[in-house]
Amino acid sequence: MEALKGTAFDGEGLLWAYDNGEWAVGIKNYKPANSFERLDTLELHKETDETFVHIAGDCCLLLRDGDGNFHGAMMSPGCLYTVPRGVWHATVTKPGVKMALVERSGTNMGNSEITKLEGSARAAAEEAVRKAGF
Repeated sequence: MEALKGTAFDGEGLLWAYDNGEWAVGIKNYKPANSFERLDTLELHKETDETFVHIAGDCCLLLRDGDGNFHGAMMSPGCLYTVPRGVWHATVTKPGVKMALVERSGTNMGNSEITKLEGSARAAAEEAVRKAGF
């Protein structure tokens, strides 16, 4: 029997802490690219839902629906949030944020997409984050 292993991460960005070949768990902390000031992209995963467990700090989960409308929700510590497969999303964070995330193992840019937010789309995304209370 393997010994129990704990993983901690206090650096910027994401550390993949566990991957069993079916699903992966990461620790996601603030990084400047996820700040409100640098909100310029959304991501979409074609083959997996993505679940976030919010632990600490200020984070807004931004979603874009099929009609192109943006919706922001402030995440509460201790709560779990699942973004369904095929939904455009981003996490907008401030320093001090910490989350765990879970998704299918092997999720990468070959089975995901990134889209650039420009002009009126970026303005609408920023407004949704502000309206959420960020």
